[in-house]
Amino acid sequence: MAAVQQRVLNWLYSVLTSEYRDVNRTYNDVAQTLSHYSSLAPRTDVYTYENGASALLLHISGTLPVTFRGTTYRFPIALWIPHAYPHEAPLVYVTPVEGMMVRAGQHVDPQGKVYHPYLVGWAEYWDKSNILDFLAILRDVFAKEPPVISRQPQNAPPRPQSAAIPPPIPPLPPNQYQVQRLRDWQLMIGHHLRRRSLLVMQLHIPQPSHRDMRMAHHYLRSLHKLDIITADMGPQYRSHPMVGHTPRK
Repeated sequence: MAAVQQRVLNWLYSVLTSEYRDVNRTYNDVAQTLSHYSSLAPRTDVYTYENGASALLLHISGTLPVTFRGTTYRFPIALWIPHAYPHEAPLVYVTPVEGMMVRAGQHVDPQGKVYHPYLVGWAEYWDKSNILDFLAILRDVFAKEPPVISRQPQNAPPRPQSAAIPPPIPPLPPNQYQVQRLRDWQLMIGHHLRRRSLLVMQLHIPQPSHRDMRMAHHYLRSLHKLDIITADMGPQYRSHPMVGHTPRK
């Protein structure tokens, strides 16, 4: 973790005060992210939404370090922070540089936009969601499915993969794809329940909230669905007691 230069923090705060609704929360989350990932840098830029509307947003870009098959790669990403943050989730993209191309998969579309249950549930659980936690989840996602691959030159023979870009990995079988989606949901729900448990112990809250009960219900349903899907897939794919645990080899 590296210290962020004071001039960068001063600039960041001045930018947020002009347009952002929750300046202090946004400033705190972004500053923590920049401190944790020195490979990311902030600036302002114009973002065009799918409906054609444009807005000047805080734009955080750089690389995210990920360990894939024993080697650390730095995948290029960009985060756009909406004015309503933290009530709205950041917009996250994979941004391949020259020599790379997007590897579309379960969580990344062909244009490089990132999708994940954590982002889907962000608006409902905005008070417990933040950029730093999501980047930790994204590193786990990219460790299973690298978001970029090498772009082969036209009319040129294939070259050995360099250490900078991981080789492609085969897609998941249909049933295993469903298993992975359920595990992603379990990660998000389990993350909420663990944080809630800490609050209960610290604040001596006697009863769980209705939302906590609903989250626990969804978690148990996902475990039941996972057992059904993996029933005929062999013991290595059975549900594990640890949320989000990967199948045994």
